[in-house]
Amino acid sequence: MDPSGIWLITSLLAFASFLLDFKEGAETHVKLADVSLALGFLSWYFGKVYAGAVFFLTAGIAYYPELKKKWIRKRYG
Repeated sequence: MDPSGIWLITSLLAFASFLLDFKEGAETHVKLADVSLALGFLSWYFGKVYAGAVFFLTAGIAYYPELKKKWIRKRYG
């Protein structure tokens, strides 16, 4: 399978994750990160590398506060 097929499948799975999070009522930053990942992989599928990078950066920024909390809990108990 070529990489473009993998990007398409990954974007569909990320959209499914977003829809499941939306249905469950997950926190906003989780939904934003999931839809950003989906759009990033979809952008890569269509050959828009820079747009995909912006969406991945958005997903990273959305996940950062949660990762910081986990790091603080791990470090300081």
